[in-house]
Amino acid sequence: MTEDRKLKLTALLLALLLWLYVSGLGWPIFGLVDNDPERKVISIPLQVENLSEGLETNLLPEKVRVGIIDPDSSEEELQNYLGAFLDLGYAVPGEYLFPVVLDNPQGWEIDYVSPESIQVRVREKEQ
Repeated sequence: MTEDRKLKLTALLLALLLWLYVSGLGWPIFGLVDNDPERKVISIPLQVENLSEGLETNLLPEKVRVGIIDPDSSEEELQNYLGAFLDLGYAVPGEYLFPVVLDNPQGWEIDYVSPESIQVRVREKEQ
């Protein structure tokens, strides 16, 4: 195998690992979730709030993944009380990067949210 091919293969492998890590799919692969018995990872629905009437958005992910450190709560309890939303109250037509906001009334320790923010395209509804 030539030196050029080895370099290309190494670059491809690194790009794949980086993509898995950044997308959140790689958390279990890299052992950052499964090794801690107190950390729970759940998927919760993503809501859109405060979008002005007459506006619409592009397709958004239905769920976000949340890592929570809490040894005492069940996954069902976490699902029932934890919420995730995008606050589009001040949005006008255009493209924005909105942070995912968590509604965490129980005050659980949040380890991570994936994705942390979402690219949103807001446009006027077609009539």
